[in-house]
Formats: sequence, structure tokens, C-alpha cells
Amino acid sequence: MQTPDVQPNDRKGFAGVLGGKLRFLVVFAVIYGLVFINYIDIASSGLVYGYHLWLVLMYFLPFVGFSMLSLKNWKLTVGLGLIASLMNDVFYHFMQYLVGLPTNLSRSYDLWLIPQNALLFHMNLGFADVQVMSWMMALSIYLRIAVVVGLLWNWNLAGKSPMVRNEEATPRLGLGGLNRIPSRIKRLHKPHSIKNFAKKKASTKMLGD
Repeated sequence: MQTPDVQPNDRKGFAGVLGGKLRFLVVFAVIYGLVFINYIDIASSGLVYGYHLWLVLMYFLPFVGFSMLSLKNWKLTVGLGLIASLMNDVFYHFMQYLVGLPTNLSRSYDLWLIPQNALLFHMNLGFADVQVMSWMMALSIYLRIAVVVGLLWNWNLAGKSPMVRNEEATPRLGLGGLNRIPSRIKRLHKPHSIKNFAKKKASTKMLGD
């Protein structure tokens, strides 16, 4: 009795599932950063010790599990976390405006997106206090966009490499690959099987005559 062959497609695993859900994950990261992180930032900005360090950890917290299941997903974790951070930095003042807090949108985006030598805020890391200038914020935003595109593109491409597709589509050569070919197909490719088939057909014809 032959055991059923396990095909490579049956072993796609969690990485294959994630690859098919990349768009959904990106949308989730956008909503997470845009709504939840901004709400926390607006409502809890009065916290003193280590507030911004805690906020940075919150960017990546929902996506750490992907890397815990497989370290190969670290690019996915970092990319999605950076998307959440971009939603916070780019849309923080817009969310303030939506909830009715006084804010000057044009001035805020002018300072956040156009590099200038102006102080924006003090980043409280708990163990250090860092001055964040306008040019630092603007450059970090554009740099993060490039890093996100590069990381997610590279992570998605790694799961769709030609070598992986070829291995999934065709069995490998050699004894291991031949053993996975069903025995019925093997018999059809043997020369003596073709001769036996011809003999049986001829004898059946003679009996009919």
C-alpha cells in the first residue's frame, strides 16, 4: 500500500499565507498607525518619562509575532512598523484637527515635510532628551518611505523567487524526485510496458475474429 505523496505546495506554511495577505497587512498597519497610535499620542502626550521610547515600541508591537514565528519575516515586521510610524508623524496634526483640537495644518506640514532649521519638539527617551529639528523629521519621513518600499518589496520577492516556483511546479531530478512520481506514470514510460500493451491488444483482436 502506497502512502500519499506530500507535494511542495502542501508545505507552503505560514510564510506563504503571509505573502498572500501582504496588501491586507499594509492596510492594517496604515489603520493601526493612523487611528490607534495617533489617538494614543494625542491623548497621552502629557506622559513624561520615556514616552517617545514607549511610542516607538508600540509601532512594532503588533508585528513582532511574524518574526517570532520565523526570523525570515524581520523585513515584514520592520516595514509594517515603519508604516505605523509614518502614519503617526505625517497625520498627527491632521488627526488633532479632526478631533477638534486647535492646530495650524499648513504651518505644521510646512515644518514636518520641508526641511528647515526649526525646533519641533523634544524626544523624551527616558534616559536621554533629544531635540528634533524640522530637517531631521522631514528627512526621516522620506527615508522611512524608501526603506518601507525596499523592505516589503524584497520580502515579497523572496517568497516568489523563480527557484521556489520551479521547485513547486516540477519534481527534482534524481532518485528522490523519481520516487515522488506516481507508479502508474512510471509504468507508462517503460518500453516493455508499451510492448505488453500492444501484445494484449493484438490477442484481444484475434479472439474477437
